[in-house]
Amino acid sequence: MSLKNKILFAIALGVISILIYYFLFVAVEKNSISICATFYCLELMPIGDFIAIYIAIIGLFFVVSSLNDWKVQDKYNNAKIRVAELNEISSLIDDFSFKICAFYNYKTSGENQSKVSKFIPNDDYVRSMFKAYIEDTGILNRIRELDKRNYFSKDCLFQKDFDHIIEYGYKFINGCNKEIREMAKTQEDTRESYEHTLDLIYKNHRNESEIFKKDLAGLNRKLSQIVNQ
Repeated sequence: MSLKNKILFAIALGVISILIYYFLFVAVEKNSISICATFYCLELMPIGDFIAIYIAIIGLFFVVSSLNDWKVQDKYNNAKIRVAELNEISSLIDDFSFKICAFYNYKTSGENQSKVSKFIPNDDYVRSMFKAYIEDTGILNRIRELDKRNYFSKDCLFQKDFDHIIEYGYKFINGCNKEIREMAKTQEDTRESYEHTLDLIYKNHRNESEIFKKDLAGLNRKLSQIVNQ
């Protein structure tokens, strides 16, 4: 409920409560309630005291409500920061996917990649280039660090969504990287054979990447809807 709606609700509730209490007060004072003619009715507090108590209760409600709103706002801000990191990692995942699927045709610049010799055996070249690529982009370290912070700091809205998305992003990056590092020399030892091997590695983990991107898009929509409320 927005602050404006809370204020309007408090005013409406106050007017209704004061009117009801006023008529009850008058009825008791004039003994016009049949039950008070038979049984003893406690003396009601003056209408001014009732209004003062109501204002105090409403004031306390707004204090507690504002503290809760502050906590929600803080969690929202943390979620925006974290989802921004995920969006950046998502771009790196797209780049990583292209690197795997079109290794010999998709060139990326990087300090470590430029140092990899083209005259080493094909399998060593592929592994060395991906090792350098991982170091240059920092993609694996970034998802690991985000996973660690997300685990120890449960201070975001939609925390379960973050847990799920980061888990699948990490599975994709780490899974592909692990298979590439452990990739054996192919029997043919040709460019085409390594392209085929990399394609299989990507297909093994493609579902994880798709889940990551789909759920991240959903999380972005959820956060946008909060802004538009």
